[in-house]
Amino acid sequence: TYGDCPFRYFAGRQLRLRVTEKPEEGISPREMGRLLHEILFEFYSGRKSGGLRSLAGAREQEFRAAVDEIHAIARKKFGETTVDDIFWEIATAGVLGSPGRAGSLEAMLDAERNSDLPAEPAYFEVPFGRAGEDVKHRDPGMYSEEPVSAGDIRLEGKIDRIDLAGDAFRVIDYKTGSVLPGKSDIEDGLSLQLPLYLHCAETILAGRLGRPMSAGAGTYYHLRDGFRAVSRFGSADRKGSLIPAGERTKLFESTDRLREIVGAAISRAVEHAAGIADGRFPVRPSRPEHLCRSCEYRRVCRIRTRLAPEEGGRDPDTAEEVYTTGFSI
Repeated sequence: TYGDCPFRYFAGRQLRLRVTEKPEEGISPREMGRLLHEILFEFYSGRKSGGLRSLAGAREQEFRAAVDEIHAIARKKFGETTVDDIFWEIATAGVLGSPGRAGSLEAMLDAERNSDLPAEPAYFEVPFGRAGEDVKHRDPGMYSEEPVSAGDIRLEGKIDRIDLAGDAFRVIDYKTGSVLPGKSDIEDGLSLQLPLYLHCAETILAGRLGRPMSAGAGTYYHLRDGFRAVSRFGSADRKGSLIPAGERTKLFESTDRLREIVGAAISRAVEHAAGIADGRFPVRPSRPEHLCRSCEYRRVCRIRTRLAPEEGGRDPDTAEEVYTTGFSI
């Protein structure tokens, strides 16, 4: 958020300004995301503890049994949520499916069944820092109760899933939103999540396994209107092992280049943390044509006084660039 716009961070996280939000019909995306995380954690950790292998290449009987199992877990979780309206029914049908149409959970398992990658699902809900205190939803064999150091800062969080292929790994992040960060967002330092997750996973794996592991890819599992796996952050060296050989996505040319991007993300995170600690919250949207239109704090923001569509130049008070744009707020 600070990287998108320091003032937006200040308004929301420091001043904690309350925004009147439109009432949501049915279940919120945040709540649905929480439920899906719990469903997938229970399903995969149960298969792991039962000694069941990956679904890759599974026969129809084994596949149908897995679908029935994950649907049973989902129905139980959904049954614990007291929402009774047509929007809730539509949302759950999208996850569980309907007659003649597979839901997102079955579509995900079908994609894994048809995968030819040697990568194996290994760890699920891997926490570091305070997130490790949640013993109910964490991998029993892979976690760190201490934050992970990255430059001058320490990071806390939870990684949805880690797959292993020999001495390399990929991080998988479950997403239910409508928009996924792009490769350019990662390269430009506007989306730090996947590169920082790779750094944290590399540190945790090395500590727990006692050997170095190489970060190879960061993949989004997009569970919305079906399912698709998107490798937004990965090395071309890992195609065929952590990334499907036929996947049409833009990758970094080598593992070394991927490491450079991870290092740049850490440096950017350190810069953001220093700016927050020093109280630097300028009106500086990274993409004003996109962010300002949707910003919930635009009515209290002084960017109106900073827009100079014709003149451009520098703000005489701060010597910062004045934003030149053709849109109106």
